[in-house]
Amino acid sequence: MKILLAVDGSAHAESAVRHVIRLAHACAAVDVILVTVVPPSDAWELKRFMKTEEIEAMQESQGGDTLASARALLDAAGVPCTPRVLLGPVAETLAQAAQAGNAEMIVMGSRGLGAVESTLLGSTTLAVMHLASQPVTVVK
Repeated sequence: MKILLAVDGSAHAESAVRHVIRLAHACAAVDVILVTVVPPSDAWELKRFMKTEEIEAMQESQGGDTLASARALLDAAGVPCTPRVLLGPVAETLAQAAQAGNAEMIVMGSRGLGAVESTLLGSTTLAVMHLASQPVTVVK
């Protein structure tokens, strides 16, 4: 089973990681693609003083930091993964990555690190559910 596991550093994303670990231990063969998406930066302060390549390198580094805790949990549980930092609009990029990676399912947290924590279901999660052709497991 190939699973795209989307993380953003939130508590709900950590719950999604723990869910995938349980799935991996219950199934004979699980292939985990661990993904975080860094949205494009439109900050004029960055664009004014940095080259596009420098901004992307900074964003990829930030994404690597976001993956670190999820990778540590997966490694400790003995679940191998392929980590990927992607740049782009979050929901669309996740749906495209799942399609391109031949993922059979997407697992993600119900809410991320967005400003509105009180919503029942995060807007990114809802968008992924609508855009993805694979089943989406939402973990709270």
